[in-house]
Amino acid sequence: MSSELNLESPRGTTGHPRILLLGSTDRPMVFVCSPFAGCVRENIQNARRYSRFTYLSGYMPITPHLMYPRYLDDTQTKERQDGMEMGIRLLDLCEEIWVFGDTYSSGMQLEMAHALGTHMTIRFFDRDCKEYKKRGGLELQKEEGI
Repeated sequence: MSSELNLESPRGTTGHPRILLLGSTDRPMVFVCSPFAGCVRENIQNARRYSRFTYLSGYMPITPHLMYPRYLDDTQTKERQDGMEMGIRLLDLCEEIWVFGDTYSSGMQLEMAHALGTHMTIRFFDRDCKEYKKRGGLELQKEEGI
């Protein structure tokens, strides 16, 4: 058995983008948007709590800032940018974005702007997971004057 990786395209590949069919599930995917930088330890604990709340609410939480910092260095510009880009790709797979807390980091603002641009439903929760606003992308743009 060879330990080399074959990174060539498999035979018969057309070069066209693949189509991802997610189908319906009992747990719609929700992107969990909350701070990471700053007090990292506290923010990780909060993100875990928000993810659990999302799960207990019947959804499948997608929380990139709990996954990527395990192997990416957020203090390295290139790795932070790569993590943000991968997170945005995951956001595109989700049906909603849930924003937690009352302070929005630059990364959170980027995620919310992307969600607005795709007319995704955005739900806002305080630190205690109490919802205080739910808007579709177009509604929020009009309301906030964006």
